[in-house]
Amino acid sequence: MKYILWLPSVLFLCCVCVGKISAKILITEDSSSVSQSTLLLTQFSQEQPSKEYHRLSFGLGYISHNLFLTQRPFSRISTIFSAAYSYTIADGAELEASVLFNGFYDDVERAIQGIILTSLTGEITYILQPFKDAPLRIGLGPALRWYNRLCYLDGADIFGILPRIHYVEAYQLGISAKAEYLFPVAQSLDIGVRLQSQFFFHPFSLKTNAKVASLVEYGLLGTGLSVVSAGVFLRIGF
Repeated sequence: MKYILWLPSVLFLCCVCVGKISAKILITEDSSSVSQSTLLLTQFSQEQPSKEYHRLSFGLGYISHNLFLTQRPFSRISTIFSAAYSYTIADGAELEASVLFNGFYDDVERAIQGIILTSLTGEITYILQPFKDAPLRIGLGPALRWYNRLCYLDGADIFGILPRIHYVEAYQLGISAKAEYLFPVAQSLDIGVRLQSQFFFHPFSLKTNAKVASLVEYGLLGTGLSVVSAGVFLRIGF
């Protein structure tokens, strides 16, 4: 009879033990599921490359000034160096600020022998990648050019108005258009080729040791400037 009295207690203890074991199994299964989910998320995040918004580029090429408007076209070809920073503002669209430097090339106007000592151009360009699967990019924007020029008058000034050697510093506003094609090297590294064209208007500001009216009369300032350049560049993303 006393064993019958103990039977409910034994059954209760058995139910408690079974419940604890079931709870441990469920907890273990939940922990395993959470671990697997965490592992899958980690693998997915590692497979997805982080988006790069900032880019730096450095380039080298050749530039020509009024290539077909002079008797010595190849004398106006010189080396150009470029540096740029761009920021991604949308998918397939960037805003770029760039600086281009070149100098020491012949600049002939009529009978006047001259040389451009330094030419420095700054640009703000909106760049668009029209085709998502093709690394072709096109850009358009304003440009500002500063240059200094040294000229030697060889019998051009028959009235003795101009000094035989004169120096000019000038600023020009212009428009720049370019096309680029990228060759990916690594996740954050590209090599690109660039073809660029610029047109600059008549200088709006200048400093010189000669009379401005005489410079305009003899065509020393010019009415405009067309520029074509081609080169390669290295682009780094971060």
